[in-house]
Amino acid sequence: MMQTLNNTTPYINKLYREVNAHVRYYSLKVYKTLFEEYVLEREYGNIKNKAPTGVKRDYFKTLSSALIARTKKIQEKIRQGYSYAKN
Repeated sequence: MMQTLNNTTPYINKLYREVNAHVRYYSLKVYKTLFEEYVLEREYGNIKNKAPTGVKRDYFKTLSSALIARTKKIQEKIRQGYSYAKN
């Protein structure tokens, strides 16, 4: 699912994986900062916990480089067993 990026709407992808009866999630967001940079924010953890296990941010000068990094990370997580939610 591709969304348009303006000042308020980020690109968002959520992946899920079940390990030993625990559902883990990996969320990727790309959004623009006030300083005309783009951020790839990666949040991950166990779905039962309220707070995420970790949050990492990578900064990019262009939207295309942030989207390329997001695509590579999604491919890596799919190889590790994550998949998109089945609605």
